[in-house]
Amino acid sequence: MNSTDTDTSNHAGIRWWPSALGIAFGLGVGLGVGAGFASVVMVCALIYVFAAVVGSQGIAWLGYGLSVPLVAVGPILDIEWLSLTIMAGLAVVLFVLGLAKGTWRSLSTSLQLWGILAFGALAFAGLLLDPRIGGILVAIGLFAHAAWDVVHHRRNAVVSRSYAEFCAILDLVLGVLVVAIVASLFGIG
Repeated sequence: MNSTDTDTSNHAGIRWWPSALGIAFGLGVGLGVGAGFASVVMVCALIYVFAAVVGSQGIAWLGYGLSVPLVAVGPILDIEWLSLTIMAGLAVVLFVLGLAKGTWRSLSTSLQLWGILAFGALAFAGLLLDPRIGGILVAIGLFAHAAWDVVHHRRNAVVSRSYAEFCAILDLVLGVLVVAIVASLFGIG
C-alpha cells in the first residue's frame, strides 16, 4: 500500500461518524420530541438551498445548527405551521439572493429550487391534512430526501459528503418512526 491509499481500517469508527450522528439525532428528535417531522422535511431542503447560495459545501453544517431552534420551536409551542412559514420566507430570501449572485445558472444548484418546492409542498400538505394522510406524505418526503442526500453524496455536490450522509441517515430514521406513528393511527401494530 502506498502513501496515497486511504486505509482507514484502524479508524473505521471515525469514518462512520456522520451516520452515527444521524442515528443519534434521528432517535433524539423522533423519540424525544415526537413531532416536528414536517419541519424536518422542509428544513433539509432549505439547508441545500442555503449551501448553494453561499457556494460552500461545508456551510450545510452551520445551516443545520442554525435550523435546530427553528424546527424545535414548532412542536414545543405547538405552532409548527409558523416554523414552516418562516422557512418558506427564508427560501424566498435565499432564492432572491441566489438570483442576484447567479447561483441558479448551473444544473446542480438550480435543482435545489425544485427540491425546496417539492419538499416544501410535502411538508405543508403533511401538516395541513388529516394526520394519517399527512403522516404518509411526511414519510414520503423523508424517504425521498434521503434519496436526494444519497445522490448528492455520490456526486459530491452542493453539500459536503459528511453532511449528505448525516442527513440521509437522519431522514431514514425519522421516516421509519413516522411510518410507525402512522401505522398506530391506522391501528396497525
